[in-house]
Amino acid sequence: MQVVASLYYAYRILCYFYIFNNMRTKAQQITNDFYHAELRKAICSKVKNQIVEFNECRNLSIKLTEFGTPVSAHTLARFFGVIHSENRPYTATLDILCRFIGSESYAQFCLTISETLDYALFFPKDAFSSGSYSLIAFELAIAENDWQTMNDLLESVDLNHPFTQELVMYLGNAVRNHPNKKDFLLALSQSKSGRWFFYESFVDEDDENNYYSDALLEYYAKSPILLGNQIFIQCFLAVKFIYANKSVDKSKFNWIHMDGMTYDQFHFHEISRILELKILLDYQDKTLNRTYATHLDLVYELSEKMNHFNASWVLARTIKALSFSGIFKLALEHEPFKNSVLKRFQENPSRLHSIGELILQFVGHSYFMHYKKEKFMLPPIRLSYRHDNETKSRIAVESATAILYADEPVKHLLKKNLYSFTEKTNQTWINQLIFD
Repeated sequence: MQVVASLYYAYRILCYFYIFNNMRTKAQQITNDFYHAELRKAICSKVKNQIVEFNECRNLSIKLTEFGTPVSAHTLARFFGVIHSENRPYTATLDILCRFIGSESYAQFCLTISETLDYALFFPKDAFSSGSYSLIAFELAIAENDWQTMNDLLESVDLNHPFTQELVMYLGNAVRNHPNKKDFLLALSQSKSGRWFFYESFVDEDDENNYYSDALLEYYAKSPILLGNQIFIQCFLAVKFIYANKSVDKSKFNWIHMDGMTYDQFHFHEISRILELKILLDYQDKTLNRTYATHLDLVYELSEKMNHFNASWVLARTIKALSFSGIFKLALEHEPFKNSVLKRFQENPSRLHSIGELILQFVGHSYFMHYKKEKFMLPPIRLSYRHDNETKSRIAVESATAILYADEPVKHLLKKNLYSFTEKTNQTWINQLIFD
């Protein structure tokens, strides 16, 4: 009996040892995963690009070779998760990657991250400049309705950081789901960065229950804003009404023809909305058949001076307005405009970053398939990261793109649901763009 008891206690000790050792191993894995994730972020920041494709691993391998510390593209692909692997990177490889970003070694990098994390957790002011894990402090401030801390953190953000758009989407989604939305929206309007991150960057086209429209008028319009921001408010609200088949008073937009107003004083988003509204007002006024060529001359002139991302928005909003007005196919007879749209479509990057680029991709595929019967294009792709705003537009455009390549009976089902969806969500502009 004594022998059995001894064996039982020995067994329990072994079990406790196994469980403890397993927990310690798991904890170490979690810690390593955290440090590896931070190292990946630091490398992406260094090269100013997200590394999610093998070709980007190959480019990074070339940079590391030029730096004097070669690492193969396949090793990098495993580290960045482009190629699935259960193998952990060697410490020597991690040391090389850390030296590339300016740290002495992987051990030193981990020590620095650990110290910075402690600072971000316990001293949240100015912590955003330290790394994205200070979102912990940001999330807690929002949950506690601590608007002052939230705005302090937003004011400390580097607006040129490559992951800023992720914060825009995070903040926009937080506002949408917050139980104290009214105070949240007011607080954001009282901070320069709050206005930029939410009111000027998130721009919620979906506008559930008019929360965004109301906030623009009640809070944002009463804060210190520029002429372009005031014009944005008027354009946003007027365009929303027209797409919902409601008329607006054209006399309230006489500033569109204001003497001395030049487009170079406005942000590209403001320009795109002004051009969109001008087309829609003429459509409402039943003069668009006479004026559309003049509008397209201006769109072409302005978009040709812009980089691809900005021009995509100007062209996409113009396409929406023309399609809603029922004259997009007529507008394609305007050679400069048509060539500009198709040129930008063919310049679309391998990863799409905006609804504007998504619209151009759809129009390009629809046009070439219908008019030229050519399928030399790359297959259509989806947006490269999560969008928590303009969800209705994204669903409409991606569904319309799917229709181009679907076979029956799926094509019929897609069309039936798309036309129902666009009617309910005021996205009917997409229907005229499906060439079939």
